[in-house]
Amino acid sequence: MAEISTFDMLPDEMLLHICQYLRCADILYGFYNLNTRLNITIIDFCRHVNITGVQYKQFQYVVLKILPEIGSSIRSIVYHGNWQTVVSDQIRSLLFCSNLSMIFSQLHTLILACFTGEQLFTFLDAIKDLVQLVKLDIYCLEGKVPEELLRKILSANDGRLKSISFDQDSIDLILTEAQHDQPISYTNIEELTIGLMKSEALECLFTLVPNITRLHVTFDDTSNLLIENINGVPFLIHLKDFQLRSMDTYWTFDKISDILTKMPSLRKLALDLSTEDACLVNGDNFATILPASLVNLNLFIIYVLPESYNQLNNLPVTWPSHIPIVCLLNEYHRYAIIHTIPCDLSSIVIAAQISKQMLTGWKYMQKVKHLKIYGKASFTDIPIILQHFRQLRTLKIDVDWNSEACM
Repeated sequence: MAEISTFDMLPDEMLLHICQYLRCADILYGFYNLNTRLNITIIDFCRHVNITGVQYKQFQYVVLKILPEIGSSIRSIVYHGNWQTVVSDQIRSLLFCSNLSMIFSQLHTLILACFTGEQLFTFLDAIKDLVQLVKLDIYCLEGKVPEELLRKILSANDGRLKSISFDQDSIDLILTEAQHDQPISYTNIEELTIGLMKSEALECLFTLVPNITRLHVTFDDTSNLLIENINGVPFLIHLKDFQLRSMDTYWTFDKISDILTKMPSLRKLALDLSTEDACLVNGDNFATILPASLVNLNLFIIYVLPESYNQLNNLPVTWPSHIPIVCLLNEYHRYAIIHTIPCDLSSIVIAAQISKQMLTGWKYMQKVKHLKIYGKASFTDIPIILQHFRQLRTLKIDVDWNSEACM
């Protein structure tokens, strides 16, 4: 008769393969403490811990019994804002203690999900003395945002953070001039992805992060464009990657030119914005403001046509051959979309009625991960658009259904 094997007798390679199909909480709850060899394997595998969305019994056991033992080996962990209100006092005293470095001494990346602005403002006080923590990712930040929240985030962990990102579902932050005799800067910040309430905050942001190498900024502001003092801010000499997304504000050629002037070492540029300025969509003009160091350009520009404009067919020929673009016209709503080919933006907002003007094939949109479709739509528009986006992670459809929508 063949010998009966138990799970913990399987070789490490097979155990690791099995673990790939299980959630971190399931692995820790089900297999930790079976034996010493298995514990070593699990600790090495579970360096990235996510115990959100599990049964409370599992959650409680992992937090109270396992995290204190493996905390010093954890490299990244996900925190959920709801934990502060639903967990027991015992768990809260552990996860939200005054100094997380006592538990997660080797933490490199902290991921915060579904915090309110006020929750985050308070929680930041516990993020200190984590000597290896350099990355902070924030998802679905919501609620009221304290005015000083962004500055507190930039200085968190005693100024050790290098990379900070907010996802698209996070509320935009407030950034105003601080009342100090000398401007304060956060030289530790090298990468920042953020949404801001006001376009004029860009001037202040440039001053705050002088050593930034990668900066992705989103504005959802519908007020008038106010960037007046950009010439007085320092040059971002280390910036290599800049992305600006702003669909609700009409940008001008002069404003984009002023911004790019501050980026002499830029190598990668992405603009996803709206404009009424014909100069900004004229390729001959646009090429003159690009930094000489630039090697990668991605554009997705919604051009609102003036009433008297009748030379749209001439726009593509103004663009130099090394910047291939396509121009999609929506005559009914009098606007055009000008985008580069390929269009390697991670996020795009597009009107449903442009569907039949899109290029055939999908590879020129293959890097788009987040898509929003808006406006009037026929029932065929959505599938026509979606065939171009094979790598989507999130899709938002905000349309008025009309089987006879104008095209």
